[in-house]
Amino acid sequence: MAGPAKNPFAAGNFSIFKFCPCGCHLGMARQIWLLLAGCLLVHGAAFVVPTSQVQVHGQNAPAMAQVQQTRYESNPYAAFSLAAMSCSVGMLLGWMRARRQHAARSVIYAAMRLSPLAASAAEQSVAMPYPIGTPGQPWGDAEKAEWLATREIERSYDKEVLSKLQGMKERFDVLQYGALSHDSSRYPLFAVKSRDWVKDKPCVLVTGGVHGYETSGVQGAIRFLETEAEKFAESFNILVAPCVSPWGYETIQRWNAQAVDPNRSFNPNGEIVPGRSFNPEAATEESEALIKFIQSCNIDSWLCHFDLHETTDSDESEFRPAKAARDGVEYQPDEVPDGFYLVSDSTNPQEEWHKKLIEEVAHVTHIALPDKDGLIIGEPVSQHGVIQIPSPRSLGLCAGVTNAKYATTTEVYPDSPSASDEQCIMAQVKSIVAGLNYFLSAEDCKA
Repeated sequence: MAGPAKNPFAAGNFSIFKFCPCGCHLGMARQIWLLLAGCLLVHGAAFVVPTSQVQVHGQNAPAMAQVQQTRYESNPYAAFSLAAMSCSVGMLLGWMRARRQHAARSVIYAAMRLSPLAASAAEQSVAMPYPIGTPGQPWGDAEKAEWLATREIERSYDKEVLSKLQGMKERFDVLQYGALSHDSSRYPLFAVKSRDWVKDKPCVLVTGGVHGYETSGVQGAIRFLETEAEKFAESFNILVAPCVSPWGYETIQRWNAQAVDPNRSFNPNGEIVPGRSFNPEAATEESEALIKFIQSCNIDSWLCHFDLHETTDSDESEFRPAKAARDGVEYQPDEVPDGFYLVSDSTNPQEEWHKKLIEEVAHVTHIALPDKDGLIIGEPVSQHGVIQIPSPRSLGLCAGVTNAKYATTTEVYPDSPSASDEQCIMAQVKSIVAGLNYFLSAEDCKA
């Protein structure tokens, strides 16, 4: 398929200035980044917010906004830098639209969080029409092909996932259960199984990377295998599928190569409710392969299932706008929660178990608070850090792929200034460990 038509604002076709002050040639993107960086430096130097006004996790945001409002009105340098930032953000977003790269949107969305006054302007910029397709019209094959053609390899599934799994063969059974037809040699599907399975031991499933771009889900599953799984294998049969969507992992995408959300594809015949944020989608190779593999294990009853995920700024800056464009509906912005939370089944809430997970994860990273409407990602909060949704099985979610008595979807927030990559990985590990220790301490292993 031919590539998209050249755009005058694409990198290399337009320049605000061809050379920087030292004389070196700069591409369009780097020119705008330098302009934005300069504006941020001026903006930051224009005034310093007293530490007494800063409170962790944004809980003092109204006071901060008032302080900044006063300082903008009284400081011409701050006002000038904000105006210049708006211009550079606009140019960068224009470049991003021409290049079809979601990374620019994500960075801008996150960067503008630095200024409460600029946040609304950033949200309006990010909410611009998605660059693929026609607003109000669902995508056809041509739009999906265009979307696929503009995805790029960002990291290595082989180096970051497969090599780690191969190193586990002395301690676990490392099993290939399929491969993606997009490139079967590049994207084999693997699961790791504890040895000495005993029929009387309860069975535990851990899945990561159903959304391939959610890094800590993949690396958290691997870290659990590396550091904790052998200990718990004395009491449980453990099965881990650490990277269900390897193409999404390499390209840092939520969807698979066919522009379908794997975490809505585990029940393609499920009921679709117009306007609901969770709705089943078409079957995918990723979900079908995992379902077939789990069925081949011949497990009559699963004790628990941990499905490891993240909620990121790119959900709002790229993936939800892309979904709205794909489906031909209007994009409705939502708030990205700052912190860890769990997604439970309203038909099987297991509240004490979820409470224990939240208590333990709180030792590693902060827990998300509800928004002004008392919701997290638009869903009701059942207890601190836990939301409830309809049955995951009915929605086509991976968390409903088994008949587990206890099942949850973890949601780590990796874009928080208060959480490092390591904390995000450890939050995933801690949630699994806490959930399994709950059964051991309650002597409920054979529940």
